[in-house]
Amino acid sequence: MRLVRDILTVTLLCLLPLNGVAADRHATQTDEPTRQRFLYYFYEAQRLFHKADYQTAFQLIDFCHHLCPDDPVVNLYMGDFFMGFKRPAHALHYYETSYRRDPESESILQRLEQAAYYSLNTKKALHYQNLIDKRDGYDIYSALQRYHIYASVGDMKNARKEAEKYLKQDQGNLRFLLLRLQALETTKTSAKTLKEAYEQILVIDPENVTVMNNYAYFLSTHKGDLKIAEDLSRYAVRSEPDNPVFIDTYAWRILARGYVKFFNFAEREKNTKKYLQEHLVFPCTAYRKYNGFLGIVAWDWTNDRLFIASKSTNEGDHSQLAEKILRKYAPIEAITK
Repeated sequence: MRLVRDILTVTLLCLLPLNGVAADRHATQTDEPTRQRFLYYFYEAQRLFHKADYQTAFQLIDFCHHLCPDDPVVNLYMGDFFMGFKRPAHALHYYETSYRRDPESESILQRLEQAAYYSLNTKKALHYQNLIDKRDGYDIYSALQRYHIYASVGDMKNARKEAEKYLKQDQGNLRFLLLRLQALETTKTSAKTLKEAYEQILVIDPENVTVMNNYAYFLSTHKGDLKIAEDLSRYAVRSEPDNPVFIDTYAWRILARGYVKFFNFAEREKNTKKYLQEHLVFPCTAYRKYNGFLGIVAWDWTNDRLFIASKSTNEGDHSQLAEKILRKYAPIEAITK
């Protein structure tokens, strides 16, 4: 059975029981005294292993390796021990020795790919993954392994290619869409491609608040729709109010706040006589509405400068007029954070 890397935890408890029958078969190739010593230490290592005395068991297996350095079973277990000790480069050496003697072993081939991956040896990891695919065929597990092989060494360009390769045969696979998005976010990508990737995922998984947050940040920093950015960011924060990343995005997006806008009588549907007769509740307060506009001034932390806006935008005649008034009464150059 294939092992999916992102759920694989290599510990000594994952080691297979020592195979005495196989070791006995290979030990017969040595002289009788060496064979007897080999088997004694091998079976003693097995006993200690089952008693959780892994360090001593390893020492005895290491001694067996000195007696029969080419024995594929002993090399296999040496590799397993070194994987458990989190020394994958050493494990790779022993697995390769075992594989040369037993090239038909499915389990050794899987171990080779894993050891090469954890050793950050991309070339060998891909080589052994190719051999696995040649034997078992290309599928979702192959694609995952290949993606993670490249991602482990920071090669997100090729990781993206692996995700896109699989998506050609399963276009709506959410897991690979997310992996592709991860690669797009960390490589040089056009704004259009990244925007489409965010929107494609949110169509399939509209409650994914992490993607919402990232998309909001993207829109805020790429001259996108700021209203959508604020709505997405607000939803993410409300879903996970203690998430510091979401809060940071929300604070980054919102430069300044305006006020509830007042409309004159009959200026909007909710200000008509008919609507007020049906919905107005007393007591109420009436205000005189003067002609004018609201100028909003804040600090733009993104660009490290003043942000001057009106009517929810920093473009147009009203925002320019607000800046003109500000310059007249408070020189902008003198205003600091």
